[in-house]
Amino acid sequence: EAGLPMMLVGRIDGPSFAVCEHMIHDAVAVEKTGLWGMAVVDIANKIPQGDAWLEATAASLMEVGIPTFVDRFNPTLPLNYPLTDTALYFGWYDWHASGPFKNPAFKFKRGAVAVHLHSFSAAQLHNSTQNWCAPLLAKGAAATLGNVYEPLLHLTHDFDIFSRRLLAGYTLVEAAYMSVPALSWHNVVLGDPLYRPLLPLAGSGEKEDADSAYRAVRIARIRWARDPAELEKQLRLAAPRMKNGVMLEALGLIFAENMQSAQAAAVFQEAKYLYTSNVDKLRMDMFVAALDRKGNRKAAAIQTLRDAKLRYAHLPEVAAATAWLNIVDPPPPPPAAPKK
Repeated sequence: EAGLPMMLVGRIDGPSFAVCEHMIHDAVAVEKTGLWGMAVVDIANKIPQGDAWLEATAASLMEVGIPTFVDRFNPTLPLNYPLTDTALYFGWYDWHASGPFKNPAFKFKRGAVAVHLHSFSAAQLHNSTQNWCAPLLAKGAAATLGNVYEPLLHLTHDFDIFSRRLLAGYTLVEAAYMSVPALSWHNVVLGDPLYRPLLPLAGSGEKEDADSAYRAVRIARIRWARDPAELEKQLRLAAPRMKNGVMLEALGLIFAENMQSAQAAAVFQEAKYLYTSNVDKLRMDMFVAALDRKGNRKAAAIQTLRDAKLRYAHLPEVAAATAWLNIVDPPPPPPAAPKK
């Protein structure tokens, strides 16, 4: 009946007791510092309504100064795609966890919120190789959303509303319930219901060295939001001073979203030489290859991917370069067997 109170329900569940423990402890710890890191938005170009949610999610995250990588290629991100410091993930639409989340070395940043839109993402929660919710939690996410059965797209969580409510300081469970148009047994919230990961985004909270580059990007993006030239100048000055490629990667991602592919490619190359990890260096090459793929510069994309495949042959993440290379430059079919 109208006027009856509504109880908001979150759930601590996952593939193991240890996973459930980290969901609780990580939420408590990260609330003190805030959730700082990279955002990844994987748009698979399936249905316009879902794609629009993800486009709006990416825009809102970039607007507040969270470095955001958006992939718009179909299918979803390739096997073992090189990701680092992934704090927020929004994607669709595979039946089971795929891409970077198949990499044994991948781990979300502590306290991460990670959600993949699929009708059966929470069909089971105890097998870390099946569906999406269980694998994401097993990879270190502290919170996720899911569906235990087919709700149809328009009755799933709207990721744009969900992310904006988190950015506004609402709790996980409040943001989740605000983002669905109707109460249903299909939708579940997994994580500490009172978790507020983005509340300290305004600059409060305990400061940790690992977050300093992300805090700097946030401050710069807010301070010089209406002065792109000054924003670029300040990030370019800060990156070598802090000896950190994050600022340049964030700048490159801004250029890429603004369709400034030449500037983006140049900045990604600069970031590559500030990074010390080969996984980060490979990601910069993948960004450059993506720009060339998007711009129909097939030969340049092929060359970048071939070079990366040779240079990083020892990394499991090189599988991502191989997967893209097989798309832009498919190998010849095997010879036909002679008829007997």
